[in-house]
Amino acid sequence: MTFKIHIRIRKIIQSILHGYGVVLKGKRDIDIVRQQHVNAFNIICSSSESKCGKSGGVGIIFSKDRPIQLSALLSSYFEKVKNPCALHVLYGVSSIEYEDAYARVRSIYSNRDVTFHNESDFREDLIALLESIKEEKVFFLVDDMVFIRSLDMDDFLSVDLMDYIPSLRLGMNLERCYTADAKQKRPEMKRYGAKLVGESRFQWQWEDGIYDWGYPLSVDGNLFKAQEVLVMAKIAVYSAPNSFEKSLQWFMPAFIKRRGVCFERSIVVNIPFNKVQTENDNFSGNVSQEMFLEYWQKGYEIDVDKYYGVDNISAHQELPLYLVKRNDENL
Repeated sequence: MTFKIHIRIRKIIQSILHGYGVVLKGKRDIDIVRQQHVNAFNIICSSSESKCGKSGGVGIIFSKDRPIQLSALLSSYFEKVKNPCALHVLYGVSSIEYEDAYARVRSIYSNRDVTFHNESDFREDLIALLESIKEEKVFFLVDDMVFIRSLDMDDFLSVDLMDYIPSLRLGMNLERCYTADAKQKRPEMKRYGAKLVGESRFQWQWEDGIYDWGYPLSVDGNLFKAQEVLVMAKIAVYSAPNSFEKSLQWFMPAFIKRRGVCFERSIVVNIPFNKVQTENDNFSGNVSQEMFLEYWQKGYEIDVDKYYGVDNISAHQELPLYLVKRNDENL
């Protein structure tokens, strides 16, 4: 494990335990807690090897008070993805107005393989959802993402997850890390497998990367073994998507030796128009969710066509907002 990754894990563990009134006095305390989590994870996963699901994958989308952005993600997914997986949307709302807006989204995509789950307790709901999944592999998306390039889902799911953690958000086009507001150098990249029709894939060592290239346990388009995610979800402590992702970093030592796989250019981009959570101070744009709700109620949707093929230089990138009158009957 590189020094930077080690420091990052220590800070994450300190932050999580501080919220529960626990203070770790030194590196040894942190290492012991982290190793206990990894040991539990490895033991449970080893005993669960015979419970692997059927081949294939499924996607889980996290959404909160963002019906118009969720609709944009779903629209781009079904337009750009060949052989799409079933999707599950775990969503939360802060008012009846948002609930009504999500009901409209649910109606629009009623003829698609999308199941909506109204959140009551995020941790319990996520665990129940993961337990219900029959497929072997799972990927996560968040509602302010858009698919900007074509993908054959069968190609994405074909990667061996014993040795690799594939990513939809990374690509040779990335130059900056938005969340760190810094340039990021790519690790040493090698070709992965045979070239697909018009598409190349690349691999690298997660432990050699910095920022996005050294962050395998991301819920922004990375693919995992469903059984491993379920085990981590049951062990970890969290209350929302951001703290869930943060809690996954406790298990970094079990994954950091695996390699990453990405397509030549990012398949998805996260467009941070706004921030609806209070668990961190991440950068974002200033289009409020209330304004987005008003646009949706007036019959507008995000014009995803405007983002297809965009030359993004970061996995998260603030882009102009394009709106268009929606025609629900065409979906």
